[in-house]
Amino acid sequence: MSSASPATKERLRKEKEEADAAAAGAAKGRTSRTPSRSARRRGRSTVRRSDGNEIIVHERTVQERAAPSSSIVWPMLTQTNYMEWALVMQINLEASLLWEAVEGFPVSVPNDKAALGALLRSVPPEMVGTLAAKKTSKEAWETVKTMRLGVARVKKAAAQRLRREFAQIQFKHGEGLEAFGMRINTLANSLRIPGDDVEEVTVVERFLQVVPSKYTQVAISIETLLDTSLLTVEELIGRLRAAEDRYGLGQNNSNDGQLLLTEEQWKA
Repeated sequence: MSSASPATKERLRKEKEEADAAAAGAAKGRTSRTPSRSARRRGRSTVRRSDGNEIIVHERTVQERAAPSSSIVWPMLTQTNYMEWALVMQINLEASLLWEAVEGFPVSVPNDKAALGALLRSVPPEMVGTLAAKKTSKEAWETVKTMRLGVARVKKAAAQRLRREFAQIQFKHGEGLEAFGMRINTLANSLRIPGDDVEEVTVVERFLQVVPSKYTQVAISIETLLDTSLLTVEELIGRLRAAEDRYGLGQNNSNDGQLLLTEEQWKA
């Protein structure tokens, strides 16, 4: 066999160089397309074709769940603020991407525990042990709701009882003005604690409505001639007591059944 001509050798050499260059380029392309660690952390993985085979690409999207931000101000639950507390807590948990866990759809166990941790930092110390024993943040949330709404129902029932007692209050047999004044004031203050707006004029007017019969004409005079919105219970007792001492109320005298004082005398 005759040896190849110089032209043929040159052609073969160029073809070999071109093939080597193509192989090197393909290898370099595969290396540059290998997913980096940061890309894998973002949830992307790829399998690329080689030697003419079809490319198969797999992509996985992972939604990151934020931990509670240190900049969020978490409200503290008290005996009386459950409704406001629950509203602010929901907004904060939604902002932290944790509300789904509280609703019973946690992305992961750490996500659920993060929501539970947010609840624990927003309740008083005496509730922490009870909530920490719950398996999920949903159970803890429902426990807080049951405890606080249960307390609210008890308070509502107590307030309704106090309102009935105030509306039906009467002087007891032999009860003096001062004793009754203390009792009606205590009842009014008890109604103010759960949020009832019991004004002083309401207490004074109720007092005047139930005075014993010997004070009836004095009460009428006060209601007719004075502005009861400017009176306190203590001032009312003082005026009733002064009228009793001055006119001997309840005794057989000509003043019974009459309006005892003029407007000028009451305002004096």
